[in-house]
Amino acid sequence: MDVTGFIAWFSKNQNLLASEFSSTLFDLECSLQTIFSAAHEEPAIANFFRDPRFESEWQLIINEINLHRKEKGLYQIEIQSNILSFDLLFGLFIFNKATSASDNDRKIELLLKADEHHSYHAATVLLFLILENLNSKDDGYDNALTNLYARMEKMNALGDSAGFLINAFAYLQLAVFFKDENPITAIQCSDAARECFGLADKAKDHSQAAINNYFFGKPISAMNNLGIEKAQQAQEYCEDFAQYIQESMIKPNYPMMV
Repeated sequence: MDVTGFIAWFSKNQNLLASEFSSTLFDLECSLQTIFSAAHEEPAIANFFRDPRFESEWQLIINEINLHRKEKGLYQIEIQSNILSFDLLFGLFIFNKATSASDNDRKIELLLKADEHHSYHAATVLLFLILENLNSKDDGYDNALTNLYARMEKMNALGDSAGFLINAFAYLQLAVFFKDENPITAIQCSDAARECFGLADKAKDHSQAAINNYFFGKPISAMNNLGIEKAQQAQEYCEDFAQYIQESMIKPNYPMMV
């Protein structure tokens, strides 16, 4: 069954699917990619599958996917308590589509959609796209900062280490941005990064699944260019960076006393 066929089937069999989700969906000769493509084209399908009633079924699907991933030596996708399993898979599907999009507007559109389904990877790209294009002389500067902080607040609200780490690295990037233009703000950003690393450390016990999924099963050190492996090391880096900015600030040139 292709995408068009599934959309037509869904419109006629939605009630059946709701009452007998597993047996109905698994009996279809339809790939998961086809189902996700249909959900991408028809928001009503995505909203249907997001229903918490079907969480256990999507968890079974993740377990099935992991069996095939294990055979190929790929990292295991772990179920997260703070995100619906459908969103976890669908967000990754849309994010992968975004990474292969050649048109920039289309890429942004897909990233925003993946972000709606709590894709940490899409959220990261969107954050750093704002950071890369920040320009204090731009008319849209204030709006860009407002958008940036709103996105960071959304990551904080997830309450897991992965979200805190994303914000920590964003704050470090902001500190670099403000370093010459506004050193006081740069120091504040560095302090905020240190706080986020601290929150990530405190949340690590209930965040192992989120960390695994966000870092593709790799250690944190492999996913940043600072060589940071642990939150404590990251906090020390922030303190050193803030100290460096403070020492680099222009000091008043007092006249020499004779």
